[in-house]
Amino acid sequence: MRKAVWIPVKLSMKQLLPRAVVEFIRRCYVGRMRRRNARLTTRNVFEEVYQKRLWGDHPGVYCSGSGSDLPYAIAYTDLVRHFIVTKGIKTSHPSTCPSKWLT
Repeated sequence: MRKAVWIPVKLSMKQLLPRAVVEFIRRCYVGRMRRRNARLTTRNVFEEVYQKRLWGDHPGVYCSGSGSDLPYAIAYTDLVRHFIVTKGIKTSHPSTCPSKWLT
């Protein structure tokens, strides 16, 4: 008797379905999440994101989603620096950026 091999359904379906169908499903999911989150406070939304590790499953490692990866953080930092210089800004409030990118 052959041993069954488990392939995560989500991964295998993404590979089998046409890209347009995958994108349609993603848009439906995002729309549903936005409607659901609209009823919650910002604090409650982010608590759930971190408790359920919705932006990454790295126990003990800071993970705030792919938008916080170093290349994006560098591009954003460059943009903010340029804005500060061109506007002549001399003071600001503390950033909410993760301290690991501020070194």
